[in-house]
Amino acid sequence: VEVIMKKEFEQLKTQSAEELKLSLLEVSKDIFKTRNEKSQNKKLDKPHQIGLMKKKRARILTLLNQLRRV
Repeated sequence: VEVIMKKEFEQLKTQSAEELKLSLLEVSKDIFKTRNEKSQNKKLDKPHQIGLMKKKRARILTLLNQLRRV
């Protein structure tokens, strides 16, 4: 799993700020949808995905902040 995350992070580094913003929006929507399903007492197929999505969102935000500072 950690190797996949590193590869994904490398892919995120190559994206432009606009692409990162779109990715951020997509991940945030996925988190909202998954949390909404959980709150409706639906059985989640992969409950660990929430944590992984939050980490991906944090990585995207980190890259966006780094781009702003340059």
